[in-house]
Amino acid sequence: MTPREAELHKLLLTPVTLDEAAALMGIGYETAKVYCALTAKELNVRGRTGIMAAEIARLRHAVVMLGGAAEVERVK
Repeated sequence: MTPREAELHKLLLTPVTLDEAAALMGIGYETAKVYCALTAKELNVRGRTGIMAAEIARLRHAVVMLGGAAEVERVK
């Protein structure tokens, strides 16, 4: 993932639209759309919802690896 794709990835995890994310990054909507598609492909998911689900799974895994399995179960 390029630095710009990573920047968009972080913005996609917030409640901004893709159009707003593009404006915040100073890029066009179509460019943001391409970055979103490339990020989803890299994560082997479909669309923004898939990107969010992959991030939640990554964070849960990190909590478990740090010994917080009980905390993850409580959140479910």
